[in-house]
Amino acid sequence: GSAQMTINALKEKVAPGDTVTFTVTLSAVENCRSAGVKLSYDEDVFEFLEGSCSLKDVVIASFKDGTGVFTFGEPVAVAGEIFTFRLQVKETAAAGSYSITAKGNVRDAEGAIDTTVKGVSLSVMTEATVQTEPLHPVTLPQEETEPASQETEPEKNAQLADMTNPVYTIGTDPVAPRKPFLWWIVASVAVIAAGSVPVLIRRRRK
Repeated sequence: GSAQMTINALKEKVAPGDTVTFTVTLSAVENCRSAGVKLSYDEDVFEFLEGSCSLKDVVIASFKDGTGVFTFGEPVAVAGEIFTFRLQVKETAAAGSYSITAKGNVRDAEGAIDTTVKGVSLSVMTEATVQTEPLHPVTLPQEETEPASQETEPEKNAQLADMTNPVYTIGTDPVAPRKPFLWWIVASVAVIAAGSVPVLIRRRRK
């Protein structure tokens, strides 16, 4: 059979002086008798602090100087977290990306089985490399404006003329314009009437 170990970090962005906790998980192995892991990392950047075995009912368990092992008295099924360890980022660590990998071995009831290890990368951020997020300009919604009038000057003058000289239409405006009084007609009637009165009197007398 075969097995795979995976190294996981609780955080992947660190700064000089930070302490990082890691876990090592193992794929399902039936009849596991023992397993071990030997870490590999840049010792100019990280310093090993401590480690421990996460399993119970083991006969031997140790994690020192970057190497962890465990052994069962009888073969058992194992899967999940098997080790935890802590590394500290040195104060002199330079900014960059660094990998933490390992060599692993697993033995079952029949002997050693093929074992691979999947490592993890950490980004060391110094004050010179920390960048603040750029401010995004806030775009306010533009108010809708009425389109500019395309009327020409003659059209505007015609509209003003219509407003100052309203047209009255019969049946649409309750107040019709008053027509000028024709005084010359009244005067003509009065003259004719004055001339006809003597004629009537003469005829009556006759």
